Amino acid sequence: MAGVTRARGRAGLLAAATLLPVLLTGGRATAYGLTAFGAAPSAARANGGTASAGSAAVPGSPGGADRAAIGSPRHRPDEVVADDVVPLDRLVPGEPLPAAARDTPDQGLAPGDPAPARGRAVPAPAQARDAALIEWVPADDAAAVRAAAEPSPAPRPARRPYCSAHTGPYQTEVERFLHLFAGTGHARQTPDGCSAIRRYQRAHAIRPAIGFAGPVTWGSMLDAGLAAELASKAPANPDAAHRCPVGRYRIACVDQNRQLMWVQQGRRILFGPVRVRTGKTGMRTRDGLYRVYWRHEYHVSTIYGTPMPYSQFFDGGEAFHGIYGSLYAPTGSYGCVNLRVADARRLWGVLRKGDRVYVWGHKPR
Repeated sequence: MAGVTRARGRAGLLAAATLLPVLLTGGRATAYGLTAFGAAPSAARANGGTASAGSAAVPGSPGGADRAAIGSPRHRPDEVVADDVVPLDRLVPGEPLPAAARDTPDQGLAPGDPAPARGRAVPAPAQARDAALIEWVPADDAAAVRAAAEPSPAPRPARRPYCSAHTGPYQTEVERFLHLFAGTGHARQTPDGCSAIRRYQRAHAIRPAIGFAGPVTWGSMLDAGLAAELASKAPANPDAAHRCPVGRYRIACVDQNRQLMWVQQGRRILFGPVRVRTGKTGMRTRDGLYRVYWRHEYHVSTIYGTPMPYSQFFDGGEAFHGIYGSLYAPTGSYGCVNLRVADARRLWGVLRKGDRVYVWGHKPR
């Protein structure tokens, strides 16, 4: 078990997040919370209970008579050894990323106040979502996908769709979401499991759909849980722990422990909560109370030349801004608070210069 912990300790934000079991058990105050990696599933799920809303909609999801067989000890060994798990720092994009979706080297210095670049276009949210659906996979899987896509002078014999043989860093979480694994240990990749994960990836346009339990696939499942909570008749208060200051003013609240942010005025939620990505190890987003002091809709980093759309700076070079890749990719922020482009655009319409920003907590490692 110690080996497994070391192998997965690098899993970053998602390895600390299991939101769906809270929703399934009817939790309210902790509905947006992130629990420790390896936390046991709810009793209903562990015993083959009813599928969640997120998993029920997946074409080809296991259920009914298949579930008992899939969840049996014959299908899933309860333990894996450290060498079975591919850690996040050994993953590569499964498809080439667009130039704007590279690791986001956020600005490290105050940007000044240049004239707005009116002619600079911000990619549409649909383009950003497309880039965010590229899964990160082992290098040999990426090479196999590239080889299969290359044109061949002669017709190729029909083959079964490619399926990764690797156990992913989120194998257990993904398989529990899909009701493939009900053990108390850690799941291991098998042909049946790979096929089920691949069906989920195809249904959610995650590429390449090769059944690898990577960060983007697990992030999609986390997003389904958050969306279900927000769509409920009485969504939980994201500030139930009373960490963010309350007053007559607007304030953007950034909870690094849960990788969430929202805007509130008094007890009224004006925006969010939405998923964010704060600074990675060695470049953490600084805690404290700040004010938005400069906004630039079409900002590009003056240090690295990378786009930072809808930038709202609040502490030196630290800002809210959109990114074109996945918030769940193994790469990370250089100190800014990253949002999806669509969320950054909506936040642009909510905050104003002079609004307060409060940051607290630590990004899960």
